[in-house]
Amino acid sequence: MKNSIQYITPIVQQALTQLYELQVSEQGIQYTRKEFQGDVTLVIFPLAKRLKKPLEQIGQEIGNYVQENTQIVASFHLVKGFLNFKWKDEYYIRLFENMAQSGDFSFKKTTHRPVVMIEYASPNTNKPLHLGHVRNSLLGCAVAMLFKAIGRKVIKIQVINDRGIHICKSMVAWEKFGQGQFQKSTRIKGDHLVGKYYVIFDKHWREEVNELCAQGYERKQAEQEAPIMKAAQEMLRQWEDGHKPTITLWKKMNQWVYDGFAETYRRLGVNFDIVQYESQTYLLGKDLVAEGLQKGIFYQKEDHSVWVDLSDEGLDEKLLLRADGTSVYITQDLGTAVERFKKYPIDTLIYTVGKEQDYHFQVLFLILKRLGYHWAEKLYHLSYGMVDLPSGKMKSREGTVVDADELMEQMHCTAREITQELGKLQDYSEAEKEELFEMIGLGALKYHLLKVDPKKRILFDPLVSIDFKGHTGPYIQYTYARIRSLERKAPQSRSNHFYNTSLNVYERAIIKTLEQYPFAVQNAAESFNPALVVNYVYELAKTFNDFYQNISVLNAEDTHQSNFRMSLSFFTGRILKVGMELLGIPMPERM
Repeated sequence: MKNSIQYITPIVQQALTQLYELQVSEQGIQYTRKEFQGDVTLVIFPLAKRLKKPLEQIGQEIGNYVQENTQIVASFHLVKGFLNFKWKDEYYIRLFENMAQSGDFSFKKTTHRPVVMIEYASPNTNKPLHLGHVRNSLLGCAVAMLFKAIGRKVIKIQVINDRGIHICKSMVAWEKFGQGQFQKSTRIKGDHLVGKYYVIFDKHWREEVNELCAQGYERKQAEQEAPIMKAAQEMLRQWEDGHKPTITLWKKMNQWVYDGFAETYRRLGVNFDIVQYESQTYLLGKDLVAEGLQKGIFYQKEDHSVWVDLSDEGLDEKLLLRADGTSVYITQDLGTAVERFKKYPIDTLIYTVGKEQDYHFQVLFLILKRLGYHWAEKLYHLSYGMVDLPSGKMKSREGTVVDADELMEQMHCTAREITQELGKLQDYSEAEKEELFEMIGLGALKYHLLKVDPKKRILFDPLVSIDFKGHTGPYIQYTYARIRSLERKAPQSRSNHFYNTSLNVYERAIIKTLEQYPFAVQNAAESFNPALVVNYVYELAKTFNDFYQNISVLNAEDTHQSNFRMSLSFFTGRILKVGMELLGIPMPERM
């Protein structure tokens, strides 16, 4: 069965053709906003400009035509330039009956299933994952799930930045100050141990810089000449030369980090289909630079460095190869993109990377386009705002970050404290309690980070994020648990055929909201914005709780009415569960 917008769109187009001889590609049809009466709204402002007629006349003419040519319009009314249609109860009863029987959410069907590759996480190996990585990973995973929900094939990928000066800093600090400390002997999670030495490196580097400045060095010169920085640079050179002891230490410390990352991802519910490593991809792209140089797309300076001039695009010059022939980040990204499209049948490639890299990806996509790759139009930067703390921006080398592992544990413990205060755990085993605390705590974290539009920055205050009332994950989870409790109390035999001839305002509101689920998911996927699904499930939960608190479900006026309301409740629970699972949030059967 078609949804409301699908149903009315061809009738509106027919009205425009018959009444005004107009063919309009976009009719301006949307669901009516909650504060207005009606179910579907036609925006007629643009028509008034084209037809040069009063809004009232256009609204009356179109309204009459649609009502006369369909069986579902109960009434219509005009509010300024918005023509609102109200459906008959019979339409919503048939619509819900169809949903309950088939579960058909009317996603767009295509014979070709486009392949979406989405890159996310992609951390450095010199530190554990922090809150910024959590937002990145949850956003990438949620967008991947949304595309799967609308029928796309999805490849989830990350590139681990496992080489470079950052890991060498941790390696130097471990050699100088580790005193033979190994991950197993310390019982410290591997990524935390490596991150500890990164912070130690920074501390000693700053001390050495201050000492050199006191001896008369300029600060920039002191930062380069500090002995510990020289040692890190020498270690990077040894790594690039394949020095065996350096490679052995590098592999050992990186493995500590990989094991730590895997543990964090597992608890967070994040996974990947493919993992790439920068140590295996950093040479990619050099051939592309040579090709672009030969074609005159790039140019070489006297020092033999290679550049691209993007000034005609309102940008500037961009370095592609250093004078010594070594590549920069964008060189690697060029090669990685080409390799991915050669290896996989990708229709869209999405990079989930913070807003600070907007310029980088603008340049990357433009260079690929100039090199003649038609699929450059299929690249998308899923840019998201950074996560700030009340004290300011997070800084890994200074240790001023919200650690992902500590944060998840804090959320778990807070969920334990609040749930125990409610005193509803008498018949839970200890294992069941801990499982519930994990669901609630991590559900609250994920919901809080995903409910904000990706483009916006988040000011993260851990105490505020653990508010279990209102627009929160636990509120949705509790609503679902309430519905599951209803199901356990309900009679086992029920029908999905309903005989109601009228709906009250609460029943109608639930069906109207349920109908909009596929619309919310489709829009969220196409706009790369999971917040649209978060806001949808919140509205559905609020609508159900209004319904539950104002009318009786199990003890309705008659059996048919009770059966109808139970079916409404159970289907609402199903949509809440499916919607939250798209966000990576599990739903407890009881709370």
